[in-house]
Amino acid sequence: MRRQPLVAGGPGKGARAAPVADTLARVSWPVWLASLALLFVVAHGGALSAGGIWDEREFISANPAVHTLERPWRFFTDPWTATPFGSAFLAQYRPLRLLLYAFEYRLFAGDAWGYHLVSLLLHAVGAWGVAALTRRLFGRGAWLAAGLWLVHPLHAEIALNIAAQGNLICAAAVVWALERHLAWLGGESRMPWLWATSLTAVACLAYESGALLPLLVLLIEAAWRAQGRPLPGKWPVRLAPYLAAVGAYIAARTAAVIPATPIAWWGGSWWGSVALELRFWLNAWRLTFVPTGIVPRYLGDELPSWVTVGAAVAFHLVLVTGLVYWWRRRGKLLPLAVAWWYLAQLPTANVLVALPGYPFASRMVFLAMVLPVAAAAAAMAPFVVRRPAYAALAAAWLLLALAEDRRQGRVWHAPTPFFSAITAARPGDSVALEGLAMAALEAGQLERAAALGAEAARSDPAGPTPPYIAGEVARRRGDLGSARAAYIEALARQRLHLPALLAYAELELADGRAERMLNGLAPVLAVEGVSSENRARIGVLQAVALQRLGRCRDAVGKASQAAELWPYDAGLLLRAGRVLAQCGERERARRLYPRAAAAAAEDVRAQLAPGP
Repeated sequence: MRRQPLVAGGPGKGARAAPVADTLARVSWPVWLASLALLFVVAHGGALSAGGIWDEREFISANPAVHTLERPWRFFTDPWTATPFGSAFLAQYRPLRLLLYAFEYRLFAGDAWGYHLVSLLLHAVGAWGVAALTRRLFGRGAWLAAGLWLVHPLHAEIALNIAAQGNLICAAAVVWALERHLAWLGGESRMPWLWATSLTAVACLAYESGALLPLLVLLIEAAWRAQGRPLPGKWPVRLAPYLAAVGAYIAARTAAVIPATPIAWWGGSWWGSVALELRFWLNAWRLTFVPTGIVPRYLGDELPSWVTVGAAVAFHLVLVTGLVYWWRRRGKLLPLAVAWWYLAQLPTANVLVALPGYPFASRMVFLAMVLPVAAAAAAMAPFVVRRPAYAALAAAWLLLALAEDRRQGRVWHAPTPFFSAITAARPGDSVALEGLAMAALEAGQLERAAALGAEAARSDPAGPTPPYIAGEVARRRGDLGSARAAYIEALARQRLHLPALLAYAELELADGRAERMLNGLAPVLAVEGVSSENRARIGVLQAVALQRLGRCRDAVGKASQAAELWPYDAGLLLRAGRVLAQCGERERARRLYPRAAAAAAEDVRAQLAPGP
């Protein structure tokens, strides 16, 4: 049976939808726009008073690379602009996100509200694109699609997390690329190659998921064709600009990044991750329709015992078989939406880049919602207008989504509620407990830090961070013997745990064991991947030890090298200056002190403090 097109004014169902389209048209666009703006403010307006948490320190506040717009091309070629700490983030390639951070730092410095404002504007641009795509593809439901996109709880994380601005750029670029592609298919767009290549490049350079655009173009063409609309030309020609842009991106990324060390995570292989994706996808299906229970972090140990590789593969095969059957017998739009939702999550399977830490976070499904939201809005629009019961159900769902988004806003407001939300959802989560313990340490709450560190140690008995926290608590209490033992335990668990290593070196230096400290630190500098910051910290400790041993010539060289290697830490510069002064280089020491003052001021400005 031939399916009728889902457009207002066409034959069959499309003709019956014409009065609905006329009714919707009588509602002026300012009313719709004002309604969406109200939804948006209620859902996410609280973000403007929030600060920065977790990844924001890695990427912005403690990353001097984004504190200047000098030589902006370095974001595209230097992997160390992603983070100064040296980690798996060096394998990421998101230069447009870094460039945006540099612009924001120029505008807002450490005022977190400005970064959140940019995130919300990017989210709004994405919603506008989804509305335009829905109108282009289905002819109705555009405003409803924009509303669903704005307040869908699966998007709360990318709207509220400053570190997810790359996701927002990617989402906006993808939906506008698809809208322009449909405009070209309908003969209403000029220069399709320019739109295709430029928007694909923007999407890829902001986030890895942009590389899925050729696949998404094929799916959106299938949705176009399913409504009886013709496709001009041959598919290789239509797809060529997208493939060319993605190919150039992959080549640039391969040349620029520092590959991540293979991680034997959750199953130890791609096939192991396939098993874990069963749980993730099932949970995301639930969250799509029932917007409750979202937490910022998901881990593989939440899986039930029956989720094996075999069960996951069987689930995938059954789902694909069901989609094929529905396509052939019942219609094409629903299986296309499900296939889109399914395939747009490929990056969660570590296809492009390893995602250790939270491969099950909701931010990874942001592209999966494009066609489902557009199709659902187009299908719901007539019922919302004609039938009050459906309108009430839609309103109830939106209220649930708004309530969940507001709850998420409180979760993402600051580190303590963020990590507390994780521990509430996943009692004993070691990373969250360690985050809470470090926050307590910074606040001087030693008893709370010790208790949280002990709880983290029970959850992660082999990790180096809990004993390091115990060492920091003991050191601040003046119990240097216990601190030394705790640092040694942390280093026994991870030989190159740099915070524990540097803290232990400080104790060695305080006890007069300068020679022993030098011998212990020297091998660390030979390890590949030690960041410039840590090399500078090690170098200034070596300079202090050399000065105390009377080897001033070597001490002056080490201190000067450390100050040039990492001129962003006020404490490091002051310490290097003291070494220079004690070795007779008073003029060189005096030149470091203004730089230390400027570094201290810059550090205060870069803290992403929350608004009032």
